[in-house]
Amino acid sequence: MLDHGRIVAGGAPEELRTGLGTEMVRLQFADPTSYQGALGRLDPARTDEVLRTIDVATGGTADEILAMLGRLDDAGTPAAKVSTYRPTVDDVFLALTRDGHHPRSTGARPMTLTYALKDSTVMIARNVSRSLRDPEAFFTALMLPVMLLFVYVFGGAMKTNGKYVDYVVPGLIVLCAGFGAGTTAVAVATDMTNGIVDRFRSMPIAGSSVLIGHVVASLTRNLVATTLVIAVGLAVGWRPTGSALDWLAAAAMIVLLILALAWLAAAVGLLARTPEAASSLSMVLMFLPYLSTAFVPAHTMPTVLHAFAQRQPFTPIIETMRGLWMEHTSTGASTANQALIAIAWCICLLALSSALASRLFQRRTAADRLTIEVLRVIPAHGKSDAWLRRTGARRPAVEIRCSYDCSLAPAHTTTIRHARCRSSLVDWLGPMRCGRNPSVSSV
Repeated sequence: MLDHGRIVAGGAPEELRTGLGTEMVRLQFADPTSYQGALGRLDPARTDEVLRTIDVATGGTADEILAMLGRLDDAGTPAAKVSTYRPTVDDVFLALTRDGHHPRSTGARPMTLTYALKDSTVMIARNVSRSLRDPEAFFTALMLPVMLLFVYVFGGAMKTNGKYVDYVVPGLIVLCAGFGAGTTAVAVATDMTNGIVDRFRSMPIAGSSVLIGHVVASLTRNLVATTLVIAVGLAVGWRPTGSALDWLAAAAMIVLLILALAWLAAAVGLLARTPEAASSLSMVLMFLPYLSTAFVPAHTMPTVLHAFAQRQPFTPIIETMRGLWMEHTSTGASTANQALIAIAWCICLLALSSALASRLFQRRTAADRLTIEVLRVIPAHGKSDAWLRRTGARRPAVEIRCSYDCSLAPAHTTTIRHARCRSSLVDWLGPMRCGRNPSVSSV
């Protein structure tokens, strides 16, 4: 549980509920004086000043509840109504962050950049920990550098004006970034479908921290994989000739590429409705490097593929790293020219993807709205409302216009003319599948 970047509790839901108490007692008071007097004598977990209710966590025993009610009676602040219910995770959160326990949750201090950074740090740690707990995906990402061993299998058949390992390392680094982006898309889609984002929305945390956590965790994973590619490449004979400044420029190019792909993957994960769909959509990011100069020079490709490989975004990125490390490119273009094109591609992709991901996240997490407008009251048998109240005749029908605006589907509007508007409204909302149907119990 997070509150403005601070972890206030952690554990399984049942464990958290048990720590609060086995039974919640809700006390409702008849007048504001009794309500205010009882507040000073109880340790409330939740309060409602409008309804004059106080929720108190207890052990669930009759003696404890009777003793609490006796104290209120002796103090002259008796409860008018008493009910019990099982504590929820929301009760735990409110009990931990109520006034006097965590002043930041009172709303007196607005969300600031400091709090947003703290929230993002927590989300980054969460996503990195989740990567470590998913050995299959983590192992696949880290074992991709082993593909360099294929240099010994077909490296001799590749004509690249030099050793094949010197040619293929930049392409494998870009391929690793594509695979890492696919993992990010699946992780974002999983969060959006398993309910954890709804839990985050109930906490006072920055909404942007959810996506930032995924992006920075993706950057971390991909930098580890890139380091392994370089280490394995050096082990199998890769000998770059670039200077320290060239290495620094290549590292900056890699970071910019990973950030752009991570934000694009986040947008893909938000567009997809299931993790499986996100995995399928992200296959494009994994496949595009094969249609570039990553593994073979462009001039060896068929005419159509040659034209595509020269104009797609991955080729200038790969050629920039190849030129920085090996002091020449496979296309014959200058490293500076390829670097300008690569930076332009990455910045445009980063700007568009981050804006799209932010917009999609806001839309996916927007609250559903149920609007009810009373159009007219239709008296029974043409009689007036006063006559109905006096005679106790059948109640009039009410014509209402209902509009349900769901973040996951187009808005729906209908007009209901019925004496039992509530049941008709439930029947209307029932067939909808917008993910979160609003409660109509109070309509």
